[in-house]
Amino acid sequence: MGNIKETDLAQMILKAYAGIRVSLANEIADVCDHLNLDSNEILGSVWASQFPGGFGPRISEAMEELLRLGRGTGTPMELMDAALAINWERPFRVVDTVRMVLGDLKGKKVIVFGGNGDSPIVRELTACGAEVVKEGGECLVVIEEPFPVIPGIPVVFAQVLRE
Repeated sequence: MGNIKETDLAQMILKAYAGIRVSLANEIADVCDHLNLDSNEILGSVWASQFPGGFGPRISEAMEELLRLGRGTGTPMELMDAALAINWERPFRVVDTVRMVLGDLKGKKVIVFGGNGDSPIVRELTACGAEVVKEGGECLVVIEEPFPVIPGIPVVFAQVLRE
């Protein structure tokens, strides 16, 4: 698989994304059936939304609420559960990557661009002994784009979500 082309991988990802959307729609349809709601109307408005201004910092809370709602109807919500698990683990993976770049984080200065000062990534970096600073850092963690280019400073991307 070493010779896979970007276009081939992009096609696989697009098809996987479509499959995930179908799975989510199926979970939501089950919840809607239990609540006597029209899943076609609800999902149609969701798919048509453009999310002006982005998703905001509270996406996990909305996902957790939807998970509770679905489980309350007896729907297992396996896709939502898996997505939350993946998203929960991401800050730890980001910090592991920063650790690979800088070594021991105790006393290291890290710039976190985007998010807020109380994000899971900031909390985890701080718990590992790093100091989160606005300038003069040894590594740049990017949560939001576009981000400033700082010559000579390694960049770690915190997420790959782009809408």
